[in-house]
Amino acid sequence: MRLFRAFSIAAAIGVLIFLFLPSESWVHDLWQVGFGWSAAAAIAVSMRQHRPSSAAAWYLFAAGVFLNATGILLVAILGRAVGPDAVASPAIPDFFWIALYPCLAAGIGLLIRRVLTGGDRTTLVDTVIISTALALPSFSQTKLRHQWMP
Repeated sequence: MRLFRAFSIAAAIGVLIFLFLPSESWVHDLWQVGFGWSAAAAIAVSMRQHRPSSAAAWYLFAAGVFLNATGILLVAILGRAVGPDAVASPAIPDFFWIALYPCLAAGIGLLIRRVLTGGDRTTLVDTVIISTALALPSFSQTKLRHQWMP
């Protein structure tokens, strides 16, 4: 519990520092990547320490967060070394960002499967409904932004 509390305090301080970093700098990008990798490491360390029966799901969450943060690093490197055209979609970093979603979906699926005993599918249906309802505004906002922006 002390390790979790220390990580939480360090993360809160890190977020405050992040707010004051220049947005188009290496420090900004590396700070984001460091946060993503440290979050993935914290999940992995916690799973090794506590060894829950659903550890595979949490390792998938950690892998997704790690891949997503790696995508941020690739955008920073490619955008500065090759140029902005190197990161125009679709690009290599997109695969790392998109890899977050299958990892999260598989992890959630494992957690749901663990809960579902005796053939009761209502938990699964409820989870799908809530997830879809939460994802729809995000998808709509992204779709509208791409439709109306030049």
